[in-house]
Amino acid sequence: MKHKDDFVHFQSTEERENVAWPSLAAELKQTLTANAKNDSAAISNDIRNLSKTHSGDSYTFAFLSVLADLADQRTNFEITKNGLWLERSEITKDVIKQQLLARRDASLAEKSVQDFLNRCESPSKKAKTKSIRNIIHDGEELANQIEKVASDNVEFEAVIKPKLEIVTAGAKDTVTGLPLTDIWRYCRLTWSLEYQSVPGRQMGFLVRNIAHPNKPIMGIGSLASPVLQHSLRDDWIGWTTDSIASDIVSGKREVDWLVKHLLKTVNYSTEQVFYDDFNLSAGDINEPLEVAWASLDKIQASASDDRIAMLKSEKADDYRKKVTPENMTAAELVAHAKEPLWRKKRAGRLSGLLKAKNALQRAARIELPFEQINFLFNDKTGLSALNFVLGELRTIGTSSRVVDLNVCGAIPPYNHLMGGKLVALLSGSQEMQVGYSKRYKTSVSEISSFIAAKPVYRPTNLEVITTTSLYGKNTVQYNGLNLTTDKFVDMKCDLKWEKLGLTVGEGTFHLSNSTSTALREYGRQRSGYREVNNVFGEGTSPKLRNIRQSLLSLGFSPDRILKHKQERLFLGCVLNDKAKERLLDFKTTSASRKNSVDILAQCWKEKWVLKKIQKPGAIEDIKSESFERLAASLRTESYDEQFKLL
Repeated sequence: MKHKDDFVHFQSTEERENVAWPSLAAELKQTLTANAKNDSAAISNDIRNLSKTHSGDSYTFAFLSVLADLADQRTNFEITKNGLWLERSEITKDVIKQQLLARRDASLAEKSVQDFLNRCESPSKKAKTKSIRNIIHDGEELANQIEKVASDNVEFEAVIKPKLEIVTAGAKDTVTGLPLTDIWRYCRLTWSLEYQSVPGRQMGFLVRNIAHPNKPIMGIGSLASPVLQHSLRDDWIGWTTDSIASDIVSGKREVDWLVKHLLKTVNYSTEQVFYDDFNLSAGDINEPLEVAWASLDKIQASASDDRIAMLKSEKADDYRKKVTPENMTAAELVAHAKEPLWRKKRAGRLSGLLKAKNALQRAARIELPFEQINFLFNDKTGLSALNFVLGELRTIGTSSRVVDLNVCGAIPPYNHLMGGKLVALLSGSQEMQVGYSKRYKTSVSEISSFIAAKPVYRPTNLEVITTTSLYGKNTVQYNGLNLTTDKFVDMKCDLKWEKLGLTVGEGTFHLSNSTSTALREYGRQRSGYREVNNVFGEGTSPKLRNIRQSLLSLGFSPDRILKHKQERLFLGCVLNDKAKERLLDFKTTSASRKNSVDILAQCWKEKWVLKKIQKPGAIEDIKSESFERLAASLRTESYDEQFKLL
């Protein structure tokens, strides 16, 4: 402790007009001494309550909100006359779980969430719906049925027969009448991780047991848009210079093919950019020179200034209005593409493409292969072009052909039957591909459409699914999740989840939603405008930049706060044997054939479930689960009066 980087300075009253540190320090000391040093949950709760008394001061409110999150992470505080020292505890699985549960419990405690739970569990007569308990399988009932399977008196499929159900807006459950979105949300709230929305596409799904009349929920999952850059994933797929260099050295690819393929990619991407208002000639596009991208760089800088000026003006509300390409005329699309945000993005994108094209045209004129290789991998200009175009291929792939399994797990009692493994397997099924295509094949890509100033439809052929473990380096759910055609003859293709490595333990997931909101509000007041406006196209970078700058202004070290040290395992799954190769080709639009739900469920049964139910204690574990136990887990301290009536 007491390393200089661990000190957080609170601004003095001379620098600020509001809360003085001595008075706040006294309040903090009282909070810390009122609780046991190791009772991080109580300390966090008291600091959060203290922050509410300073809600009128965005600086102090955000400062205390960050401290509350740090307390959840078992950080110790030492108060001084100018600020405080921080001492982080060792990060273990138990610590991580406690942090996540603290985030989740704070969310569950909100009145709106409790009201939602009560509506699902005990709907009013006017609602004309039945309780969600009707589709939560009673553990004792399921266990009794499974015992008959184990004794060979009943076929497995008569007790458990999984089916995939895509969650769509407006769709209702045929058993309870509840919206599928509500059922999915209720089940998701049972997770130990607070749910945070992600930008881009997101498709929830349920896995149900249709062998039972009420079709109880076996598990839930969600496919979401992946992050644009992820070093572990990109190197595994082949979207990095290292992976391409390895292919060249091994003879898998010829450098001449690489140059031609990169040029084709640049030309394709250039066609997807509207640039009529940039005063460029055909020669600037076909044979670009520095003068062309230099003018685009100036346009980008000017548009960036125009965007900030708009956000500081009375037109800020117009900027934040939701617009969708499918509801716009051709003229309206062009007009929107000329707005500062999109003019900035278009100019920056085209500038990069023209720089890359110039470099690749130079590479194409080099006659000797080893000199081409030297230019692309050792020359600064050639390497920059290579990286940029690989980034284009990555953007095309991640926009619709790679998805992240950001929610995956079983609902009791199926958690005792390796239900999480089943959910992970079914995410790569043929039925999932059909559902994904049905959902998005007519969906207009907003970012691409506003850059192209015309409707753009992305392909929906899924090639790769990725996911991240919840607790550190180990993950039971994905261990051994490997089905191959040589062992399961009905399989259309292998399905294997591979461990790609550990994440670096950096990001914002350990910051609560309320703290992120407090930091954004403080940032808005500090800068005089909202940098993050929840406008599609701003991306996640503005949010992260805003949080980093706000943390710095509050006196924290952004690097130390955002480096949560919670390394998690990153995994990937190819959905066909040519998936990686297809992701290097921007022209690929057809979907590959995948394994059906029935085939994957059969493999799941043979490889895991039949063995699991024979293990000592397995049936007793299943019998211990009930709806009452599940619902009680959603009451963080004590269940309310309405719940007692269930």
